Amino acid sequence: MGVDLGPIDVLGTDAVGRPGQRRFRLFARGLLGSAIMWLEKEQLNSLALTLDQALALVTQGQVLRVEASAQSLPEPVSLPDDFPSQPDYEFQIGQMRLSFDEQANTFLLSVAPLEILMERGQEPEVVINDDNAISFGFSLHDEDEDEDE
Repeated sequence: MGVDLGPIDVLGTDAVGRPGQRRFRLFARGLLGSAIMWLEKEQLNSLALTLDQALALVTQGQVLRVEASAQSLPEPVSLPDDFPSQPDYEFQIGQMRLSFDEQANTFLLSVAPLEILMERGQEPEVVINDDNAISFGFSLHDEDEDEDE
């Protein structure tokens, strides 16, 4: 049935390697564990677009958008210094599902690993293993901000 990391306090993406040979990863950490999930550039672009569209719907178009200019490129994001060097889970992403809980004002992302089954005398078989999916929740803003308002 998979693993639920619960609400997470760290969520990000980064690229590892040189341009043209980069690998991309989604990383998440919460009280119930940490995960590094490797994905293809197209999967990352799709996730970003889907989140952008969902945020526009949820906030009725009131999401603040930040654009980078050619003169000031942002620094690449990397794993936080306090992220575990050996996460609880690490795998290649096969499938992602994003949903939104309006009452809790929280997104839920479920990520299923891609696995290659190798049986003697047969061609390798690529499968998406829903039984080992990782899911976690994240909100539009930091919970601490609510206490300050």
